[in-house]
Amino acid sequence: MRIGHLVIAVLLTFSAAAPGRVLGDDDAPLPLVRLEYRAVTTNESTDANVKRKTPLVPRTEATFTAVLGPRRVEIVEEGRRSVLDYEHERTLRVEADGSYRESSVLATFAFVEMEMKNRARLAKVLATAKMKDDSSRPREISILFGWRADGDDTSVTTAKDGDAVVFRDGDEELARWTPSAEVLDDAQRASLVRFLQHRCRLHPAIRDAIAADGHAPSAIRFRWLNVGTRSTTELTLLGTKRERDDGSIPLQRRVFDESDALARVAKRVLVPTKEDAAARLGKDDFLRLAREAHTAGRFEDAALLLIECGLQTGDPVTDALRDLRSDEAAAARLEKLLGIIGNHDPAKALEGLDSLDRAAFSRPHVLDVFRANSLAATKRMDAATEAMLGALAVDPWLTGAWKDLGGFYYARFDTERTWLAWDAGRRAAPDHPMWVQVGKFEGHLRKTYATLL
Repeated sequence: MRIGHLVIAVLLTFSAAAPGRVLGDDDAPLPLVRLEYRAVTTNESTDANVKRKTPLVPRTEATFTAVLGPRRVEIVEEGRRSVLDYEHERTLRVEADGSYRESSVLATFAFVEMEMKNRARLAKVLATAKMKDDSSRPREISILFGWRADGDDTSVTTAKDGDAVVFRDGDEELARWTPSAEVLDDAQRASLVRFLQHRCRLHPAIRDAIAADGHAPSAIRFRWLNVGTRSTTELTLLGTKRERDDGSIPLQRRVFDESDALARVAKRVLVPTKEDAAARLGKDDFLRLAREAHTAGRFEDAALLLIECGLQTGDPVTDALRDLRSDEAAAARLEKLLGIIGNHDPAKALEGLDSLDRAAFSRPHVLDVFRANSLAATKRMDAATEAMLGALAVDPWLTGAWKDLGGFYYARFDTERTWLAWDAGRRAAPDHPMWVQVGKFEGHLRKTYATLL
């Protein structure tokens, strides 16, 4: 999906006005509201047995700004700008020169969905072992991910404490907030919901109650549990600013992490060079090469070329394969190849693939697509990913490989890479029939998380 140019508000300097004061030149409604917050987070360990990759930091403090507008949230923190562009279902990380990195908003919700299910399974495992971890309780999963978990029957009650509204479950305080004088319109209120889900650990009932009030928060305090950790954050509003949506900087060059093998190959499809575009084969090219291989008696090569055509373009090649197999001289030799590729026993399929003489094929990288899937079936995901990336490094337009590679990353909970692979594959062949399944999954995510999209 081409985003083209995205309008991003020019950064303006905050004055030292009181929280909630509109700093524009007049009182006319403006489509963007900029909020500056100070965030103070404290962390404490709840389980000394939890092993950490990095030491627990007891306290952190930061200042960030959030811009709420129609179908867009912009967050600037420590010089890093993130744009949650719901209009195009993209998260953009934009540098000062306009260069940007891009990922899918749907990937975020896919991760929330699968990780919530994973936490619920963990709770059952702990219960079976007569152990428990409070962070695995349904209510805590809902707070951690901002979406109501299965089994969460939390009934949030509210009470006033001065200007603040306190949210409780029973006697336990879950969060509290204080509204400012900054009134939000419907579009800004919808973006506030998205901002709170993205930035704050709030139970969804609490998040929705804050957004329904219709005011920007002057202060929010919330707590959450993760494995072995209890954290509390307090946001304090420092200033606000109303803006028109006319100060823009166009997006410039999309950048990729050149140290990442997936990003390097995906770049060749999403931002192709003239060389990559010129090397791309179409159906007519594959049919011609297959005919030449057939005439030369390279029957296995002809069959693999036709199979690659189907994987890459989505065009039906059934008739061409049938004609090839009707050649008596070809039939016996093709039986072995097709039997290996179609073998449902992954161990036997790998053994057969490794026995083939790759020198007999003009485009042997296609065999690695089948090797990769057999390796994945035996749970050897690192080897499977490496094999599929190897095939794509030779031919980045191999659509079927992109679809399967995305599935490999999804199985490893790496949803950002999942969508990068799928987006590259769809750029290569957007109408390929294999995307129907992915489209249904995305439709499920859009329906399930509609209030956040």
